[in-house]
Amino acid sequence: MVKLTHSHVILAGGRSRRLGKVPKCDLVFEDRTLLAHAMVAGRDACHQVVVGPPDLAVGGDAGVRSLVREDPPFGGPVAGIAAGLAELDRIGCDAEWLLITACDHPRAAEAVVELFASLCSDPPSGSESERSCSDPQDGSDRNDVDLITPTDSTGHRQTLFALYRRAALAAALAACDGGRDVSVRRLVSGLRTRSVTLPDDLLDDVDDPATAARLGIAVPSPRLDQ
Repeated sequence: MVKLTHSHVILAGGRSRRLGKVPKCDLVFEDRTLLAHAMVAGRDACHQVVVGPPDLAVGGDAGVRSLVREDPPFGGPVAGIAAGLAELDRIGCDAEWLLITACDHPRAAEAVVELFASLCSDPPSGSESERSCSDPQDGSDRNDVDLITPTDSTGHRQTLFALYRRAALAAALAACDGGRDVSVRRLVSGLRTRSVTLPDDLLDDVDDPATAARLGIAVPSPRLDQ
């Protein structure tokens, strides 16, 4: 995998309403939970933070090290991003780039590899992990970009599965009063954005029973306790 100094925040705090409140991160795809797939996707990060409820499984196949809750609970993705950034500040992790992923992408690891690879020149020699990240393939300067987001064949941007320049994201959050009651669209509206087209199947996310069934993911009976 291409190397780029970055941290990783996984958003796992949603209510999963369309899945009957069954936690997405507990769903199993190819013998691994979706949370575990998300952790693998960010395995090269200097630190990973999961933003979600306190009863999320810590350890096990996912190996969660930092688990925090957004404020307010179920406050939406921008509140989750703010909580993740605050935790990275607390532990002193200051990587320039931040990978943000939601926990509902079954093929997250493959998508992240393609996302990183698309930014870098072909390796002069050696393995894929030895690629240089100083020169994006399109010849642009990554110093002029704040957000690198994958896009599917319809042109839809995945802003919750993307690379952010951490300083720019922190400034955007501050400009939005810390992110409370703010939409993702508003948060990223002022960021200098570059899109990278990836195959649609790598960007699948499990939002409803139909998508889960198409991907071969069994969804347990809906939860009635929340």
